[in-house]
This record gives sequence, C-alpha cells and structure tokens, in this order.
Amino acid sequence: MPIGFYALPEVVKDINQMNRDCFKYYGDVLHCISVNETLHIKIDNIDIDLINNNTSRNITFYVLKEHEKKVIYACCNPKPFAHNDLYFDADILIISMVSDDGILNDGTKLMDTPLKDEIFTLDEVIELKNYYRIKKIIVTHIDEIWGKSYGYAKDILEKYFPQGDLDYGEAGFVCRVFGTQDYSKIMNIAVVIAFFFLYGFVLLLGLIGILNVMSTEMFQIRMRAREFAVLQSIGMTPDELDRMLYLESVFCAGKALVTGLPAGMILVFLMKYCVQKLLPFPFHMPWVTITVVILVSFASMWGTMQVSMYSLRNQNLIETIRM
Repeated sequence: MPIGFYALPEVVKDINQMNRDCFKYYGDVLHCISVNETLHIKIDNIDIDLINNNTSRNITFYVLKEHEKKVIYACCNPKPFAHNDLYFDADILIISMVSDDGILNDGTKLMDTPLKDEIFTLDEVIELKNYYRIKKIIVTHIDEIWGKSYGYAKDILEKYFPQGDLDYGEAGFVCRVFGTQDYSKIMNIAVVIAFFFLYGFVLLLGLIGILNVMSTEMFQIRMRAREFAVLQSIGMTPDELDRMLYLESVFCAGKALVTGLPAGMILVFLMKYCVQKLLPFPFHMPWVTITVVILVSFASMWGTMQVSMYSLRNQNLIETIRM
C-alpha cells in the first residue's frame, strides 16, 4: 500500500523541479507513495492546515487542531513569520532558529549580520506569543553557533583534517553556497542544451536513413523498368501499374516497421531498466514519436514511388524493352 505524501501544490512543484519529477517516479513507477496536493489534512480527530509562510521559498507551517487544542509547528526557516488568523489562541508554538540574546558566538550582534533575516531573537518570539495569544512556546534549538568566524572554521579543519602547509583549496576542500532557484534554472538550461544536441543527432540519423531508403527504392524502380514495360505491352494500364507499386511500397514499409519497431521498443526498455538503476526518473513510452515515425515511413515510400513512376511514364516502351 503506497504511503500518503501530503504537501502544498507549490511545494510539490518545487521538489519535482529540483529532482526531475521524482514524485512521478516514486508514485507512478514504483507505486510506493501517493502524492496529494492539498491545503488541509484530516487524520482521525486531528485537523492539519498547511500554510505557506514564505511564498518566495515555499516554507510550510503546520497548524494541528484536535477539539479545542491547537499547535503551530514552525520548525523550518520561520522568519519572516507571515500573519495568519489560524495562529491566534494556539496552545503551543514549536519554533526553531532562535538566538537567545541576539549575540552570535563570535560576539557579533545578530542585527548587524545578514542572519537577522533568518534567525529570531527571544524577544521577537515573545512578541509573537503575546500578539497571537499563544500559551506556550517550545524552541527546538538555540542557534547560538551561527556566525562563527573563518578562523574558527579553519581551526576545526586543521584539527580534524590536517593538511600541513598545503592550502585547503588546493587539497580539494570546497564550500559552495547557491540558491536553489538559480541552481534549478542552470540545470534546466543544461537539460535543454542536452536535448537540443540529442534531438539534432537523432534528426540527422533519421534524414540519412530516409534518404538512403529513397535512393535505394528509386534505383530498384529504374532496374525494373524493363519488367514494367513488358507488363504494359501485354495490357497493364498505367493506373494498374501505379496501384501495384503503391501496394509494394505499403508492404515494404510495413515489413520494415514490423521488424524495426519491436526491436527498437525492446532496446528502449533495456536502456530504461539500466538508467533507472542509477537515476530515478519517470518513463513514458513515446507513442507520439512512434506514430510520427510510422507516418513518415509510409509517406517517404509513397513519395519515392510517385517520383519513380513519373520518370517511367516518359519512357518509350519499345526502347525500354530492348535495353
């Protein structure tokens, strides 16, 4: 039985964008979860409201209610604490990322650093408590170690990962800070570029194959010109000859598709099986592409026959038989 996953629609969208539709894979392919985009959940007597506290980052707060009891769960990036009427008269507020005295570990004042937009002070938490008439506050952890200096970090590295006189950058220690939205944009651009070259390569191979089939078919028609001239000399009309060649083109294209399509689909499933062991992504059989390939195959054969028969109509039967 799949596990129920409940989240705000924008949160599900964000996670799929950052992880290449992972929910579709775990839900539609593995069937281990069922994704539910919702603003409200009810479990027995407990009502849970999902609130987007920060629309630019899609941070979710939870308001849990059972009868007359109410709890606010705000344990992930709670600042800014966006107003919502559901917060009034709660019994408990569970909150994280709080500095006890507004002084960071290295002595820097919180208000003098960019962390002031991320971390609450205890005074600010008390203001929230009084404004929303919340009975109790539970702080899950005090972020007193925020703002440690580079010197402190270097001391820790030298203690646990000594490199002698070698610079840590040269030793391969790297620290990267980036926004998830920018990272998602970069990855999307990379995927588009990869798709461009991949589809360009496939299109080039397809054109080579079509031209090869057309040239081979036209050559075969020219080689059989004497046969067609004999058939016309004993009474076959041009329309009957056209129908015969059209039927041949249908059989040729059909035979190629009957053997080629199953082989190609088996190859696709084998590649899917191998790749999904490394990268969990959803797979869908490209039925539209397959349909287009079928139509292109019949159209190319029909067009080749048209050109070839036009050249046959201008030939003299007697001269062609004498060839």
